[in-house]
Amino acid sequence: MTLAQSQTSGTAELVARLEPQFPAAGVWADLLPRRPGATVFAGPLVQAAHVKAFAPSTPVRSLVLRQGGALASIWPLWQRRLAIGGLTVRELGFARDAHSLRNNLLLPGDAAGQSLACLLRACRDLRGWDTLAFDNLPEMAVPLLPEAAAACGIPCDPPRPGRLLLWADMTDGQEAYLASRSGQFRRQLRKRQREFALLGRSAIRVLHGDEITAALPEWKALAARSWQGENPEAAGLTALDWAFHQALVQNGRLWLLELDARPVACLRMLEDHDTAYVHTMHFDPALADHAPGVVLFAAMMEDAAQRGLRRVDFNGNTPFFARWATGATAHQNWRLYRPGLAGQAIRLARAGVARLRQGAAGKAE
Repeated sequence: MTLAQSQTSGTAELVARLEPQFPAAGVWADLLPRRPGATVFAGPLVQAAHVKAFAPSTPVRSLVLRQGGALASIWPLWQRRLAIGGLTVRELGFARDAHSLRNNLLLPGDAAGQSLACLLRACRDLRGWDTLAFDNLPEMAVPLLPEAAAACGIPCDPPRPGRLLLWADMTDGQEAYLASRSGQFRRQLRKRQREFALLGRSAIRVLHGDEITAALPEWKALAARSWQGENPEAAGLTALDWAFHQALVQNGRLWLLELDARPVACLRMLEDHDTAYVHTMHFDPALADHAPGVVLFAAMMEDAAQRGLRRVDFNGNTPFFARWATGATAHQNWRLYRPGLAGQAIRLARAGVARLRQGAAGKAE
């Protein structure tokens, strides 16, 4: 039986319910520019790639909100079993793997409160879960979550800090962006570019679609040589991760920097309507002193500005990215619990585990 929750927003009825399949990709993708803080990672291509690569036989619950019959939001909810404080916990949440760095509730700005309440009531009525895990939601997009959860009778923990992801504003073009950097940054960049050009015959290849598929062996070989290749599982370089990359070849670009016809740096970028996102970066450690990654990154940034993209999102927070960044997006992790004694017990167990970890960390210091 499919459970549904409905209410009226303005003149259009909101209906939230499970649907057997993801909505049509084009309709889903059209939502993203109209949802605060939404990125390509909340869209159909990336979400389908998570399923195809990491859980082809695992059911993912597609909780869909429709307003007047039109798609208004979608939450692809994965089912997981966790052990917390000696309890087995059934968790519903967004995809969780090396590539699930950010999420979004995709709430319509003109009916965010009503939409969130409708979706949470639908979650409350679903069977088979003890906790709802909403990880790495942008802070600006979820101020209504505690109030909406309370109105639905769903206990909710205060949010915990999630990822801080850096980005660069390219709205005013390359010259304006470079002018926002320090003089030392600009001098060092020009120096790196000149020095690399003296090493030999260099070229940059920018690949799309099936060209990315054809270049996968080169990309894999360079990734294996890079420092990330020392720990493929932690760095997202397993066979499943490469299946994920393969599923995304129709989006964005693969940048390859070659020296004497040999790839020495690569940069995989995903894109939506106005932003390019860093997905992976690798360089040959044998050339680390010559900064091939810096040379390639600078070329990508200039190209983004020339194509009129509003932002380059670095999708991470490292000293390297900090030197290029003009801003950051903070995220939060949220946990909600099924109403009743079982949910209360899990909430207490989770709080106890957190206190033990804090105590252990304090002793270690």
